[in-house]
Amino acid sequence: MREAFKVLLEELEADLSKLELEPDPLKRLGHCLERVEIAIDEVPKREDFEIYYGEVGFLFLKELMPQLFRKLLYYHLRFDLEMHKASSIKREYIRYCENKLGQIRQWLDENLGFIKYYYSKAFEEEEWYVLNKAGGRIPKMLNTYLKFPFQHESAGVVATILAYEDFAKVLKVELQGSELVLEPAKWNGKTMELVEQIMGEYETGHTVVNGEPATQDYLVARAEKMYSNVSLKNFNNLASQARARKMRAPYHEKKIKLINAKADELLDENQK
Repeated sequence: MREAFKVLLEELEADLSKLELEPDPLKRLGHCLERVEIAIDEVPKREDFEIYYGEVGFLFLKELMPQLFRKLLYYHLRFDLEMHKASSIKREYIRYCENKLGQIRQWLDENLGFIKYYYSKAFEEEEWYVLNKAGGRIPKMLNTYLKFPFQHESAGVVATILAYEDFAKVLKVELQGSELVLEPAKWNGKTMELVEQIMGEYETGHTVVNGEPATQDYLVARAEKMYSNVSLKNFNNLASQARARKMRAPYHEKKIKLINAKADELLDENQK
């Protein structure tokens, strides 16, 4: 029976390889997604798969369905990515890719215990899955298929792990390519204003790269690529000046109040 599973997956891969030749990206991914959905829908109808019982049922959950669900989620994610690419300006698309990577990293971190189990020797030897009681957020399109009586929550978790690993590679390629062709713009403000903007963005940690908050060096390099009329070679000096100015402001306000108070005191004495 394991051989029958292998043949089914090989046939699917062969069909997907042909469909990937379609030049239009949305048509290509739509056709691939449709082919995967057909494969999943047909599995319960196959008389040669005694999916409810014994070793076949175990192999079905552990080997076949996670691979099919993996493809289902992967092509959903790629289709959604192409929709954003077609409808967004370049900078919005880059930010979308960065945020998506961050979300994937967060999900993997939340399910780290199960991931370690999946890649361990114990997983290979177990006769059944250990339930993922921590409850990772399985994507909605997988939950629909997990309603079948022969399904198992962990099959969806494994599929999500594999699909996210595949999709993260796509996102990294998109980000690398985007940085190479990013069209430079013009910065219309003062250089110090751009420096303060970068410092603020770094302090908030809102920009995510490879699942982690962007470093200050990354933000500086990105700004130099983005704005052709600005040089940030002396960024560290300008940043020090900005920090010092913020620190001095309360001190100067206090000194001004003291000077004003002293001036008022002198005026009162002169009037006497």
